[in-house]
Amino acid sequence: VNLGGEDTNDDGIADIDIQVIVTIDDANLSLKSDGFVGEVSGAAALNVPGFASSLSGLSVRINTTGDPSDTGIPANSIRVVADGASINILGQTLSGNFAFEQITGQLSPQAPPNAVPPKTVRIAASDVRFFLGDSTAGSEAGVKFGRDAPGGGGSGFFVLTSTGLAGRLNGFVDVMIPGGNADFEGDFSVAINTSLEPVGEQFEVGGKSVNLVLPGGPYLRVEGTGINLSIAGQRVGGDFIFEQAEGNI
Repeated sequence: VNLGGEDTNDDGIADIDIQVIVTIDDANLSLKSDGFVGEVSGAAALNVPGFASSLSGLSVRINTTGDPSDTGIPANSIRVVADGASINILGQTLSGNFAFEQITGQLSPQAPPNAVPPKTVRIAASDVRFFLGDSTAGSEAGVKFGRDAPGGGGSGFFVLTSTGLAGRLNGFVDVMIPGGNADFEGDFSVAINTSLEPVGEQFEVGGKSVNLVLPGGPYLRVEGTGINLSIAGQRVGGDFIFEQAEGNI
């Protein structure tokens, strides 16, 4: 399955090169007059700019027709769901549940005869966890995203463009400092942009409008707004950003 691989600009380069190579274990497809609808399960290897992994236990939900199916699969869509997956982004391993979705849009009445319909590719993530820093047992130093308890990971949304992956995760963050004399309190999020370009996107998720605005990258950073820092009996308030580059924070 190749999500978003068309060259709509006629420049010889695919707009979004998102290859999902699936090994099928089971399939249930229904043939319609204008396409087919169904679900395929198995394993897959993903290839996205700045984002790659091998996944097992996933499902692919497909509807090539112009009508939504009675199973809840949107019209003209491909959705790949991977639960309990581990994915590498810019050298960092994120574990969690991920859903990849491509929806083919409508052409405007003014579009030329051979125009290709626009495609939207987005990713929803839940129960996401990762660690930035030194995870050596007994001397951990860094930023831990997500609680250890079941369902304690973060959640968020991503979009894919011709230049890479961008998105934001929200969740619990534990700043681990050797000695245990420091503490962070506040709301944290994780911003990711694998491309050099800034991102400004809006889409519908669960009936709600979601805005994603990020500066150009590449980076993976933990951001805290209105944070209270307690260290050695002193308290400091402000906004903090933790970003890993070349092995350091």
